[in-house]
Order: sequence, then C-alpha cells, then structure tokens
Amino acid sequence: MGRFFASVLKYFNGLLTGSDVAPAAVIGQRFFMPHPQGVVIGPRVVIGADCVVMQGVTLGEAKGKDGRLGNPHIGDGVFIGPGAVIVGPVDVGDGARIGANTYIAWDVSAGDTWVGASARKLEI
Repeated sequence: MGRFFASVLKYFNGLLTGSDVAPAAVIGQRFFMPHPQGVVIGPRVVIGADCVVMQGVTLGEAKGKDGRLGNPHIGDGVFIGPGAVIVGPVDVGDGARIGANTYIAWDVSAGDTWVGASARKLEI
C-alpha cells in the first residue's frame, strides 16, 4: 500500500508543480525548491539538509568515469542553480554552490563553487 500511495502522490505532485521527484529519493530536512518547474530527482539520489534546488535541475543516475552506475549524493547546505545537471556516482560536499546550467559528473569538494557549461572551479 505504501508504494502505491507514494506513486499516486508523485503523479499528482508532477501535475501540480511540473517536477518529478522519485519516491525512493532520500531528502533531508528544510529542502527548498522555490521554483519546482522541470526539476527531476531520480531514485536513490541522496540530498542533505538545508539544500536549495532551483528550476530545471536534474539529479540522476549515470555511469561514472570508472564505469560504475550510481547516483549523486548532495551534502548539507548546497545551492544548485537553475538548469544544472548532476549525474552519476558523484559527491557534492557541504556548502558547495553549483551555478546555472552547469554540468557536473565528478566530485565537488565542500565549499567549492562550480560554474559554466563545461564546469570549472571558481576561485574566489
């Protein structure tokens, strides 16, 4: 019964908000999507507490550099800008910031800021 209810809730959430959040995703406290339109969060994605995810973000499963299939693990207090894509078995450290339309397929250290379509570390 629990899986059925989760699937029904996911379906109606998609109709109301235009987002697709898998019931199997693990999401921490105080998670905030100010503009949920187009957000896709795949199954087995782990998101820490106090994270902000803007519109059009994709968090999903893909093969990493080593060929293993996996999902992103997002730390606490992470900001993910609009249109960002984070795929594969990557870890995004606590307090990291991912800029708009940035593609991430590798680990991001805590407190780092990554920007650009071909992401690079921003030195502040």
